[in-house]
Amino acid sequence: RRMYRVSRIQRADVLPHHFDRPEDFNLAGAWSDRKADFAAAIPKYPVEVRVSPTGRRLLVLLQEGAPPLPLPHDVPVDDDGWARLDLTFERPESAARLLLQLGGDIEVVAPPELRGIMTEAASALSETYLPQHA
Repeated sequence: RRMYRVSRIQRADVLPHHFDRPEDFNLAGAWSDRKADFAAAIPKYPVEVRVSPTGRRLLVLLQEGAPPLPLPHDVPVDDDGWARLDLTFERPESAARLLLQLGGDIEVVAPPELRGIMTEAASALSETYLPQHA
C-alpha cells in the first residue's frame, strides 16, 4: 500500500479505473501504523549538553532535538546555573548546525564526535574573525 500526503498532490484526473477498498481496511489504523513506522525510521542521535541560563531561553531556536519547553523545574543545574539536558537529533551534522546557534551558551558534553565537530566549527569561526581578515 502506498500513501501520499494530500498537500503533495498538484493535480488529479478522474480515470476509468476502478478500485474496491477491502472491507476490513481501517484507514485510521493504517494511518496510525504508517506514522509509527515513519517515526521509528528517523535516525536518532542522542546528545548530552550543558546549557547556560541564557541558553535555556534560546532553546526555542532548535527545531529537532529541542526539549519540551518550558523545562521542568527538576532539570539538574550545576553551581554556575548551567542545566544538563539530553537532546536527540537525527545526525551529528544537523546537531552541530542547530547547537551552534546558541554560541557559548551551550556545551556539548557527549558524544565526543560531536564535541570534535563543534570544536572545528568554533576554530574556523575564530579564524575568520582574526585581525588579518579585517
